[in-house]
Amino acid sequence: MMACSRGGRAPGFSLVELLMAVAILASAFLLVMGMFPISFRGIHQGKHQVIASQLAQAYMDRERTRPFTSMTNGTYTDRISVVVNGVMSATTYTTTVTVRPSPVATANKAVLMVQTQWVQEEVTGSSQARSVTIESSRTRAW
Repeated sequence: MMACSRGGRAPGFSLVELLMAVAILASAFLLVMGMFPISFRGIHQGKHQVIASQLAQAYMDRERTRPFTSMTNGTYTDRISVVVNGVMSATTYTTTVTVRPSPVATANKAVLMVQTQWVQEEVTGSSQARSVTIESSRTRAW
């Protein structure tokens, strides 16, 4: 003989209760899974942003270590692929370095601008141009 709980029902879960629990769990699972593409996009954007910033800073450092008299006004551009964790990146970074006289009417200052650009592939299959720009001024040391 089986012991009955109050109300004359056998202990346990009914089919309706189980279906409700499964529906709630499935909804929560789908919400969590929907966040993955957004987080992957954020991770990739951050990775490219860091690489571009490091490249721009390296070019800026190189320009700032040159003697002031050897700096020539103008622009030059480099296109490079980067190795990340031993793997060649599919993204090509284009770095443009611009040296121009300072807007102040003096020959003792120059403005350095370094811009690193890349085209980022989105999860949706589209691509978007992104860039990092660093600007600094340089004064002739006497």
